[in-house]
Amino acid sequence: MANKKFKLCILPGYRCNFACAHCSATLKTPQRLADSEIQSILAAIKAYSVTSLHFVGGEPTLYIADINRILSGLASLKHTKVRITTNGHFGATKKSAKAVLASLLKLDYLQLSYDKFHREFLPFKNIRTLYNVCLEAGVEFSVAISIQSPLDLVLAPQLKKIGDFPIGVLKVMPAGSARENNLAYRYPSFDKRVLSKKCPNHKTITYMCGEGFTSCCSLLSFGEGSARFAHPTMRAHLNSDFYKLISRHSFGEIMRMSGVASTPLSPDHSSPCTLCAHLFKLGPVRNIAGI
Repeated sequence: MANKKFKLCILPGYRCNFACAHCSATLKTPQRLADSEIQSILAAIKAYSVTSLHFVGGEPTLYIADINRILSGLASLKHTKVRITTNGHFGATKKSAKAVLASLLKLDYLQLSYDKFHREFLPFKNIRTLYNVCLEAGVEFSVAISIQSPLDLVLAPQLKKIGDFPIGVLKVMPAGSARENNLAYRYPSFDKRVLSKKCPNHKTITYMCGEGFTSCCSLLSFGEGSARFAHPTMRAHLNSDFYKLISRHSFGEIMRMSGVASTPLSPDHSSPCTLCAHLFKLGPVRNIAGI
């Protein structure tokens, strides 16, 4: 698979200066990448055709030194897109926003997390400041909204008054604090279309601090049994039975292969990630192909 192009998402640590009620990172130790992990990440970037690096958290701007260690370890950043997803805490003033952006060795794209959960901690004026600073710096800007129900999209028209930038929508998954606080998105009924889908992340590999390389950013990569889904090297993950299944087959095909195609599914299983977690960790597919 060395010739296959991948996007690499990197979670350098779980520390955050917000305490959003839906965040899956709030239940993790606020550790940072070890030297050996940084070397494993650099080895993966060099060995595979990684076209973009996406730093997430926690809050990734609390780990700028570690991010720059990764970026400085590459022979060239010319053909690598660098992106962060941030809570925007540093957008209080134009000066502070510029300082954080300038502190990164490279930044092509800034995605801001803003929704009813982040609103408690992030002043709305920060968004306008960050948008304008990114515009001046030639950095692409977008906003990601996590929703518990379609009603939460009421924030989108307010954001559109700031400027013309993309707004992405993510449904809150039942992981971490969202599960504890019962904040996951509720589907009205089971959507059978999910059975024809593959894992939405099979072309993006994530490095989870302290866990390893994985295709799952939350439901399978945390907690007991995570070693079946996260691996110390990218090569080990790409060669794992789990990755081979989710990258080659739809969820419906995986269910038929395992002989559990008639397993009852709930409305919550309309989410690809929730269905995957049910099949591989909690359900009858966990023993297929040695998983």
